[in-house]
Amino acid sequence: MVRITEAAIRRPSLVSIPPVGPERDVFRTGDMLSGIYEIREELGSGGMGQVFEAYDHSLERRVAIKAAWPGAESQRLCREAKALAAFQHRGLTTVYSIGTHNEHDYIVMERMCGVTLADDIEYRHGSQTPYSVGDAIKVLGAIAEVLNVVHDAGLAHLDVKPGNIILASENRVVLLDFGLVLPEFDMAEQARVAGTPRYMAPEVVGEFLGPGAGRFVDIYSLGVTAYEMLCGRVPYPVRNFSQLFEVEEDQRPPLRSLRPDVPAALDRLVSEMLSLDPGLRPPSTEAVLWQLRGADLPDRQSEPAELLIVDADAGQRRLIADTAKRVMPGAVIRTAESGEAALAAIRETAPDIMLLDISLPKMSGVELCMCMLGEGLAPDCTIVSVTAAAGADDDKLLRQLGIRHFVGKSSRLDTELRCVLAQVSGRQSDSPPSPALLR
Repeated sequence: MVRITEAAIRRPSLVSIPPVGPERDVFRTGDMLSGIYEIREELGSGGMGQVFEAYDHSLERRVAIKAAWPGAESQRLCREAKALAAFQHRGLTTVYSIGTHNEHDYIVMERMCGVTLADDIEYRHGSQTPYSVGDAIKVLGAIAEVLNVVHDAGLAHLDVKPGNIILASENRVVLLDFGLVLPEFDMAEQARVAGTPRYMAPEVVGEFLGPGAGRFVDIYSLGVTAYEMLCGRVPYPVRNFSQLFEVEEDQRPPLRSLRPDVPAALDRLVSEMLSLDPGLRPPSTEAVLWQLRGADLPDRQSEPAELLIVDADAGQRRLIADTAKRVMPGAVIRTAESGEAALAAIRETAPDIMLLDISLPKMSGVELCMCMLGEGLAPDCTIVSVTAAAGADDDKLLRQLGIRHFVGKSSRLDTELRCVLAQVSGRQSDSPPSPALLR
């Protein structure tokens, strides 16, 4: 809610806290905090407090000081400091210290120079120079990566919006304001009166949020941000919390009706993120990131993709097929219960993608691949190994046969398979995932 920029930003806050005028600044220019930090100027203000530039006399550097308004909930400031201190990522500000001055709590943070995404969207919309698809994807991908790091730590941000995102120097995209951050196991404690309604997921109001629900709230808010970046407006012009109860999906103008140049893959992704049903949103910000990586590829005008699922287990075939349908709507999906049946299907019609369990009875998956290679069948087919446990020798041989995509049959099967399918189906680039995802 506080925007750290070069100039002071004073916009109305939607949080139910009385506005505080300049005559009641938390700190004044020249104030010396803890005998170290000299207040230089105000950088921004919001519903919860102010941000100042200060000079750190001990280390001779500029820093940012964030302080809460008198009477504001100081716990949020402490929670934000502790949350940020747990991470070291270029998409997050570094926290140096916390302190108290004249009974006002404050955080000492890295001094960020840049503009908020909210101001940049407003400028671009006013000058009729909207974000290109490629530029929007770069920013959204950076935010998704930061959120993935936060979610992996078992936390949820709960206040993702353009006003809390800074476009800084050296192409840094920084997520700010962790004042609402909560552990996923403690979602019931969410402060539901805080935040900006038009960026909030509808389930936040009037519904118990159980453990694990926070990431879906963040995914929805990121979807609103994506829509606004591309269209210059939010999908639902909600002005207060009660209007969240009245939101219906058919009230949202289709993304491509406002931006016909948006590829179908990106349109589908944003639509999923904005689903009013949390269960229909992408399963994680990791999945969002994977799909964003290639979402600016040109739409395919060719025949629907041919997908072949080869697995001896009928239940697994159904599960994999359901996942594939979500990622590749319109694809022609065939199944085979054995290597022999798969070989016959391939001879009939070459698949574009084959999802193969190498642990097949009789003809194994490795043998099937070798037969295909020997007969010159489906040379352009992308093969994805989907198996519970592949031996080291099998894995090495599969790589020698040109297979580069591997998914394990585990509790993460749906998430991992969606990510890989998004990549290999042409809705995703072949670039490796961010180092933040490789843990």
